Amino acid sequence: MATRPHPHKGNSKCVHLTKKGVMVCNSAGNNIHSLLAEVPQGLTDKEVETCRKVLEVTLNCYR
Repeated sequence: MATRPHPHKGNSKCVHLTKKGVMVCNSAGNNIHSLLAEVPQGLTDKEVETCRKVLEVTLNCYR
């Protein structure tokens, strides 16, 4: 993640992902999809759905 001064608001900063940050997020997304493929073993449908939602929200926090 990198920051720079906001071009119009002196007391604000713009935050964006670096190239490495984008790579990490993409990798996390791939790992989450792999994990979700394995999760159903031994869990109820409701538990799988809860896990999917938690992982999805977690990943979206970094995008």
